[in-house]
Amino acid sequence: MAQEAVGRHPEDSLESAANDIRAGTVAERAHRPGISSRTAGQLALVAWARRVGKLRPANFITQFAWNSSGAEHDVFHDEESGRAVKVTRPNQYGHCPYGPEYESTPHEYFMRLYWQNAIFGDDVRILAVTLDDEGHVQVVHSQPWVSADETKPTVLTQVEIDEYFARSQFYPATLNPDAPLYYNREMDLIIGDAHEANVLRDLDGAILPIDIVIGKPGPQLCSEILRVYREPS
Repeated sequence: MAQEAVGRHPEDSLESAANDIRAGTVAERAHRPGISSRTAGQLALVAWARRVGKLRPANFITQFAWNSSGAEHDVFHDEESGRAVKVTRPNQYGHCPYGPEYESTPHEYFMRLYWQNAIFGDDVRILAVTLDDEGHVQVVHSQPWVSADETKPTVLTQVEIDEYFARSQFYPATLNPDAPLYYNREMDLIIGDAHEANVLRDLDGAILPIDIVIGKPGPQLCSEILRVYREPS
């Protein structure tokens, strides 16, 4: 299975990749007036993957055993490494932290993974960017597989999830009861999609957020958040 270069921390390489993709997006828009930021970002993503040797054909993912599907990813199991492998939907980059009416860009997606590592100590690694003959692009990343003890209660309560995120100064700012949201005012970052299916308890009892959305909210969303956000005294 593809691995990060020896001696490089995953969060460092993810941040570097995100910055490269953002710079490439700006360059693409300068060279191709009229294209959207998201389209420019996808072109920049493919260029980055080609440059660093991570561009792969679409059949790259067939080496992994399919496990499940969610709203943002197909999930596979890498039997060789024991890690989870997640593949984005074609030409999509997960939920957008900027606001529900927007589509996430490659830069936002890579920064989301970077913050997952940097804030919560995950070990997300970019394995590949796949490109098929029809121009469909997918990002493939891996992270540790989380196993649960079926003899013990593993589903977290919302109170436990609230307490977990509060340790990193993320506090509830929920606008929709079905979509828990947390905000860190100092970092100006939100955490979305933070429900019990995406925040798990492992065999050792540790709480692990495995599929949350982290990013900077847009002005409208930030204004709505601040109406309900209450930081503890």
